[in-house]
Amino acid sequence: MGKLSAFLLICFIFTFGYGIGLINFITDFEDKCEMTYIYEYPQFVRVSHHLDEKFPKYALFAYSEGRFTSEVRNMHFTGIPVLFIPGNAGSHKQVRSLSSIALRKMLSNGIPYHFDYFTLDLNGELSGVYGPLLFDQLEYVNSSLYRILDLYKGNDNKPESVVLIGHSMGGVIAVKLACQISNPSLISVLITLASPLSRPPIFLDYHTKKFYDEGLIAPEETSLISLSGGYNDFLIPSFLNNLKSSKSLYAVTTTIPRAWVEANHVQILWCKQVVLTITRALFDIVSVKKKQISNSTTYRDKVFHHHLIDNSGINIRYWNSYEALVHINHKGQWIENIQKQYSVKHLQGVREAHWYMVKMNSLPGYEMVSVLAINLETVDWVFVCNAYVPKGPSKVCVEGYHLTQYSHMAPSVKYKRRYLQMNMYELRRNYSEATHIVFRVLPTNEPIIFHVDTYDNNERNISVELPKWWSFENRVIIHNTAENAVHYNLILPQLEHIIQYYQLYIHPTYCSKDYHHASASLIVPWSHETYHSYVTNVDKKPANIRLYSSKPAYAKDLSAYIRIILEPSCSYRIRYAVSCNIISRIYSLRTIIF
Repeated sequence: MGKLSAFLLICFIFTFGYGIGLINFITDFEDKCEMTYIYEYPQFVRVSHHLDEKFPKYALFAYSEGRFTSEVRNMHFTGIPVLFIPGNAGSHKQVRSLSSIALRKMLSNGIPYHFDYFTLDLNGELSGVYGPLLFDQLEYVNSSLYRILDLYKGNDNKPESVVLIGHSMGGVIAVKLACQISNPSLISVLITLASPLSRPPIFLDYHTKKFYDEGLIAPEETSLISLSGGYNDFLIPSFLNNLKSSKSLYAVTTTIPRAWVEANHVQILWCKQVVLTITRALFDIVSVKKKQISNSTTYRDKVFHHHLIDNSGINIRYWNSYEALVHINHKGQWIENIQKQYSVKHLQGVREAHWYMVKMNSLPGYEMVSVLAINLETVDWVFVCNAYVPKGPSKVCVEGYHLTQYSHMAPSVKYKRRYLQMNMYELRRNYSEATHIVFRVLPTNEPIIFHVDTYDNNERNISVELPKWWSFENRVIIHNTAENAVHYNLILPQLEHIIQYYQLYIHPTYCSKDYHHASASLIVPWSHETYHSYVTNVDKKPANIRLYSSKPAYAKDLSAYIRIILEPSCSYRIRYAVSCNIISRIYSLRTIIF
């Protein structure tokens, strides 16, 4: 009887622990995706082609809204064709967010070209669990591609290619088509959303395995972009979205500048932050002269990298001009502050231009400079130059070189934040005559704040030794951050496996004002799997430190790290602990096991 009681007690403890872990697992995922809205009544106009008799269960539609529907019904298309392919149990109506946002952007910005969105009704088939359906859908998609191009035959400016956007298994079919099509240039851009490109979570039949075994490799003529929703996607883990090909661009939605959100398997289709970014990139890859998708794969890839990975806020079309020497309009106030750390605050805006100068020198402790600009709308805001022209009691610059292209959109919960980190020793070597880094504020009524932090690189790069697997260790990394510090890097050489899960605590020990904002970004150098979290006066939750995919063998010399951007008016204590969320660890392993 005693053994039975002990057994029941142990079972109760494990069940209770599992229940707590399950609740923690479910509530661990934040829903920050904003909803997209349609402004006019959506219309789906049937487009017929020769495979309709062979596959009566499928259909091709053209999407339109409101007053634009009449031209679509007359089969009159003058834009850039985009074909949406739904996934397992998906609907052709899931194209609405993508197409409606593209239409609104064209109308709102007065852009002289537009996109014609087409979508496929694949009968809501369960292609993810029954392999033979994949081959039927592939044949119909292939035929639909040519049928769409036929609609433009009589146009003076007819398109030479189609943009494919596939969700889930629809993305797998799209990549398969790009591999097999006789003329790969017919598919200029291929965007997959939460698509298991490397393999499905589990092989359920021979046909699915055959579909994958024949290879999924994008041709050089096609720009392949694969997006994953992150941990919020319970169906398709992020590492299955990555083809690990140099020809493709893979990113998790948490990496996307100005989005920084996770999306579940269906959310990724209508998540406003993600859809807006995809739409901006599509408009930017259009050749303004031809009003069709650019034929340059290099340019297209550069545009998508800019919008999805490393957005500095500049117009990507003018990127090449940022390397040239530029004239600086030196009107306004020129201010040089010799402090290593300081802040500039214009809470009521400014009436004239202000130029702030950071002197470059070779003294110890002046190797790096970080500048955080808050609520700055000026695009070209930072330069390197030689201040040699006298103006009153100081000297100013009349020409210089852009540094804006090296800045980044920093993650934020309030106000736009631009972040620049430069090595001033290297700048002096590259621009031997330069004396200053200068950043400017143009006249505005909006509040603007700058934080400047000058430091030695070694003092802000801290290597953190993590326990690799199970541990109850709780270690303080920094007892008190440097006064007015903005930047820290925590190097994590032991963070290698998907099952590792830690939590980073950033505790404000003192703040001189009520509102404060800090961010922690886990940077994964071998993949675009950045993850951001925030610490504010309202949000004090720890940052989850875990990988979307395990470290590959070729990245053995690289280390993940956490970039911390602090509020200078606060001092912080930074520590980490090993997460006890066993359920999340099991979730991370489930697709490896299967």
